[in-house]
Amino acid sequence: MRSEIERGVFWGLELSGLLALAERFSRGLAILAYHGVTDAPARPGGNLRRLHIPGARFEEHLRLITRRYRPVSLNEAVGTLTAGATLRPRSVVITFDDGYRNFLTAAMPRLLRFGVPATLFVLTGAPTQRLWQDRLEVMLEASREESISWRGSSLRPGSGGDPSALTTLRTRLALLGPEREQALGELSALLGSTPAEPDPDRDLLSWDELRQIKAAGFEIGSHADIHEPLTERPRQRVGGELRQSREVLERELGPARYALAYPYGAHDPGAMHAAKEAAFSCGLTTEAGLNDARTPLFALRRMLVGLDHDASRLRFSLSGARALLPARSRRSVVYGG
Repeated sequence: MRSEIERGVFWGLELSGLLALAERFSRGLAILAYHGVTDAPARPGGNLRRLHIPGARFEEHLRLITRRYRPVSLNEAVGTLTAGATLRPRSVVITFDDGYRNFLTAAMPRLLRFGVPATLFVLTGAPTQRLWQDRLEVMLEASREESISWRGSSLRPGSGGDPSALTTLRTRLALLGPEREQALGELSALLGSTPAEPDPDRDLLSWDELRQIKAAGFEIGSHADIHEPLTERPRQRVGGELRQSREVLERELGPARYALAYPYGAHDPGAMHAAKEAAFSCGLTTEAGLNDARTPLFALRRMLVGLDHDASRLRFSLSGARALLPARSRRSVVYGG
């Protein structure tokens, strides 16, 4: 129901001309944060976090961006901001987090066809493994166990079971930190999962594939070494881990101006300082909003784009129109707000 109401709001703003008005006066840099583009048919156990958008919808986004906005690379945008210069109106940067293989198979061909640059942020610690959230989804999807008992919880994970099992397990696993691998091993034994089949919507890119992507003209940056918030790590370790992440990129992909996207967007003054000391060009968050020369380079704002973003919702995000809404209304109609 909420998504239908929001869609009506976006259409109303578009038909009223408010979006066009906002676009006319917008002067900030918009940075979009995607995770994946999928060409796979919808399936009950897939895309449960709603991160991957269908290829056809991504093409709608690219048509909108190339028709009404000015796509620029992240390095170009950061260079302009660093120089204190003014970016051209309606400038847009496209980024992808996590390094899913579907960037290569589904997103990159479309970006090349539309002539749109993009930056891909990858995990430098283990780029050929899956994120634990995706491993958990596969375990539950493949399991035929009608019920299990795990660490005091009774769950019905199998086909036709309780759909809240994934939510319960994901929430509990997120809190475990270093103990998570042991917990996933326990769950695998209980669920009787089979080896995972190749899946570009869950597999992460290899270094050879990343070199192929770089050769095609796309920028690659760091999403840190592992997908854990920098703000939850021992402070004395963060600087060294970020330096090592940048050094891995240089070793595997060659010298370049590398940017950092904070895992989960989580940042604080300590993480920002560590990113700067590690010689990254900038740090990207997941705080919604536009950027200008006053925005700290190590706290650049990005707007999350997920499965629920149709063209009207995306145009709303890009236009800066949320500034036209009453303050109490802004959060309810902004994805990821």
